[in-house]
Amino acid sequence: MGKAKDISCSLAQPGEAAIVGDLATQLSSLPCGFAEIWVHIGDFPALMALVNDRQGWLMYLRYDGDAGFSSRNPGYRGDPEATISYLLSNGQLDHTPAAWSYPLQVVVDAVLHFARSGRVPDDIAWSNDSGDGIASPNDDAVGCVGPPDP
Repeated sequence: MGKAKDISCSLAQPGEAAIVGDLATQLSSLPCGFAEIWVHIGDFPALMALVNDRQGWLMYLRYDGDAGFSSRNPGYRGDPEATISYLLSNGQLDHTPAAWSYPLQVVVDAVLHFARSGRVPDDIAWSNDSGDGIASPNDDAVGCVGPPDP
């Protein structure tokens, strides 16, 4: 199996033109195959995308240790049992349900939207994997910088 392309960028604040421009250039030349993409704004929030050829899966993290939010595609019409493999940059092979993936261009657009605005696109469906009751990564309550107080 090949190696995943590793793309990572950190912004002090959303929209830093030079960094976002470099990210856009890297994303426009993604090779076929696997990629792991990370965009951090400060330490957090962070958006991660795993890519397998022409499709990808997204995960949004609010703080270290957060289960976060992950993408779901309500428009998926394939086999409900189908999975997609993603190779991480550390060599680990992960599998997610195919219904969680979006076409590559949607994933690239979501990553760039996050880098520019600090928010995820509203047209991506999200599952709150932490189960804390927040409906979307863009909810005002998400702006926390750490886990909830016990």
